[in-house]
Parts: sequence; C-alpha cells; structure tokens
Amino acid sequence: CHSFHQPRRLIIKGDTTTIALARSESQLCADCHKSTAIPEVSPGHREAARLLHGELAKSYSDNPSGFCLACHDVSSATLAASAGLDPPLLHMPASHPFDVSLTPGYRRAGSSLKLQSQIDPAIRSFGGNITCISCHSLTSDYKSLLVTSVESGLCTSCHDMQRTASSPVFSLQ
Repeated sequence: CHSFHQPRRLIIKGDTTTIALARSESQLCADCHKSTAIPEVSPGHREAARLLHGELAKSYSDNPSGFCLACHDVSSATLAASAGLDPPLLHMPASHPFDVSLTPGYRRAGSSLKLQSQIDPAIRSFGGNITCISCHSLTSDYKSLLVTSVESGLCTSCHDMQRTASSPVFSLQ
C-alpha cells in the first residue's frame, strides 16, 4: 500500500521488489484501513502506525512480528521506552511461537493444526507464517487486541483441541 500511496514514489516497470513489498504490506494495511474512517487506537499504537507509514515500513514487511516485538518483547522494548510508553511485555520465546510456517496437520506435543480450509478466516497468515497479526489487531475491540474473543474459540481456530468436562482448560488430543 505504501508503494502506491506515496505521491513522490513511482513504481517503475519491472520493479518486482517494490511490487512484492506492496503486496505483503496490504495485509497490514487492511487491518486499519477496512473502511474510510481512521480507527481509534492507543497512543502507543498511534506511534507504531506513524512508524509504519514512514521509515520502518520496509522492516515490517521483512519481519512483521519483529516490528511488534520492538515494543512488546521484554528484552528489546527500546522503542516503547524511548516514546515514554509502558506496553504489555512478552517474555520470548515463552509465549506462542511466531514466524513459523502454518503446516496443516502438523503435530507437536499432541496438538495438530487444522487444514487451511478449516481455519477461521479472521486468523491471517503472513507469507504462510503465523505472526503477531495472525491473532492480534491494532483496531480490535476484544481484550488483548485479539482478532476474536478467546471464548469464541481463538485457539481452536487453528488447533485441534477438545475441552473435557472435568477440566476448565483445554486438553490436547
């Protein structure tokens, strides 16, 4: 999107790098620009949007989770600190894996991924990989900016899991 919406930038015939960048960025752009209205976001995410519309657009396209983790990883939250922000921090790699390929049917520790056709379309992949924006959206109304509520089955959108009557948590098949 940035490649096409910057008035001073022209796409030259045969410029496959810029075209590929524009295609990958369009997944991000659709998160905030679903309508003509500008979404209301937190001050920290307004700062992230400013960076995404500027000098860090290319770095996001190369590493979408890395862009998020620049503020949200406990070991590298330098952007947030420099902006005087106090975002929720993750202890990586202890949380959910990211930037890994979505391989339908893959089994790990008793869990398996559903086939792509069975995965909730709200869960987006980025170049075939699961990223932060697969489950989170800057403009979400749900807790933790999730793309859907946990109660509606966020985890089971991708994972084959079953809830047992005796357990309040999910048990892996």
